Amino acid sequence: FDGTSKLWDLKQHTCVGEFLGHQKQVYSVATCYEKHLLLSASYDHRINVYDTRLDNHHPIISFDHGRPAWYMKPKTLQDISDLNVFLSSCSDGKIREWDLRSNRSSPIVEYVNDFNDCPCNSFDISYAKSKLICGYDDGRLSIFDMENQRLTFTKKTTSRYIRKVAILSLMGGKVSKYLYGTND
Repeated sequence: FDGTSKLWDLKQHTCVGEFLGHQKQVYSVATCYEKHLLLSASYDHRINVYDTRLDNHHPIISFDHGRPAWYMKPKTLQDISDLNVFLSSCSDGKIREWDLRSNRSSPIVEYVNDFNDCPCNSFDISYAKSKLICGYDDGRLSIFDMENQRLTFTKKTTSRYIRKVAILSLMGGKVSKYLYGTND
């Protein structure tokens, strides 16, 4: 598997670009249309950033996660269009915060759970309340306060078996409810 990300034109029903640079599977992609950026996270431990306007579809920036990178999401509502800061999850259980403006090859913040280094498969962000919810392979989920960069809540899911939290979402403006799905 070559680890390429492909850009498709729905009207033409054709591939209009292949973004190269990963050695293994690509698990997640994110886009920023305002800045013409595409990001991809891969099992090869890398997060690559591409400029879609360039004919050379190789990364313009690459971040080393140290372990397989799973999922990415802009940190704030403004970052959805500007994409200055984004978060990514990793097989070591950490969520990393990256700043594209800083030219740093290391994350600016790491959100770490206290109970283990189990892979973090998915996460969601409550943009209004600066909350981050994360789902792990061992059936736990955690909520972080991003303003204070601290863990505020951890819970084991009610699954009969230990199954990974495959997907989750924060609900409501007060962040008092969440929805999750496991691999039962």
